[in-house]
Amino acid sequence: MLLTVILQITQKAHILPINQTINRSNIYILMQNFIINFSICLFSLWLVYKLLLENTSWHYFKRFYLLGSLIVSAVIPFLVVRTVMITSVIGSPVPAPAMETAAATSTIEGLETIAVQTDFVMNWGDVLLAVYLIGVLIMGIRFGRNLYRLRIKTTDQLDRYESYTLVLR
Repeated sequence: MLLTVILQITQKAHILPINQTINRSNIYILMQNFIINFSICLFSLWLVYKLLLENTSWHYFKRFYLLGSLIVSAVIPFLVVRTVMITSVIGSPVPAPAMETAAATSTIEGLETIAVQTDFVMNWGDVLLAVYLIGVLIMGIRFGRNLYRLRIKTTDQLDRYESYTLVLR
């Protein structure tokens, strides 16, 4: 029963072809995709909670935020985003003009070719590296500051206990 409902939902969302038969491998793939998407959504919403809401006193709002985040995380994996690819006459895919601007169009022997100029390309590896390095820098500064606070000051009282030296502040 549950498998047929999942299959019907995925066929309506065009994740699986309509004539696809029910077998375990299809269901496992669908459930793996759902669990991965659910986990990513839930983690991102939990991270927003930890960073922005945990230290506030809005208990009523926080309760409904956490309950709502569970529901939203369960619904988002079923949403389908359709992309549009414009194909040229040659047959190679050309990205949609919203992402790139067409610089020139010319006609050669009846075939239309489109010259595409890329304005901006985001390298996500560099972005992740920058975020990682910023985190390392912040944690390094905090570590250095805490290490500096641990030094023995002249106002500290030093007591001996057996073979240990106790620092009392």
